[in-house]
Amino acid sequence: MLLALAADRRGASFYGRERMGQALGLTRPRVDRALARLLELKLVAHRPWRAGLPDGVWQLLPLSASTTARGGGPTSIAQILAQLGIDS
Repeated sequence: MLLALAADRRGASFYGRERMGQALGLTRPRVDRALARLLELKLVAHRPWRAGLPDGVWQLLPLSASTTARGGGPTSIAQILAQLGIDS
């Protein structure tokens, strides 16, 4: 949710991992795991500032047909959290 709120009109967020952790009250390892899961689910793309750096631009990606609710309606937050492996 933070990436969506911090994103510009093209869906790009420039928040670093430390800032994300501070805003969410999460440790750096938890932020890293959450971002890795978002990448795995192809919900975001990441482009580092330079090769080897963990921070850079985070781009929200459009939801595919497989991630939308049955019937083409909106996906609930509970469904998204379940896909991320987070209990709601």
